[in-house]
Amino acid sequence: MPSSENEQALVKSALNGDEKAYKALFELHRQAIFHIAVKMVRNAEEAKDLVQ
Repeated sequence: MPSSENEQALVKSALNGDEKAYKALFELHRQAIFHIAVKMVRNAEEAKDLVQ
């Protein structure tokens, strides 16, 4: 896991349109995003589709 400074730099870059930074942030948080989606839709397969 990157330091909070690195993550902040990724956020700033993503907000400025850097697609690679956005993808890196998504990958860092993919698991958490998936778990939130599962809780919302109550279906793991549907959550996988939503997180793709």
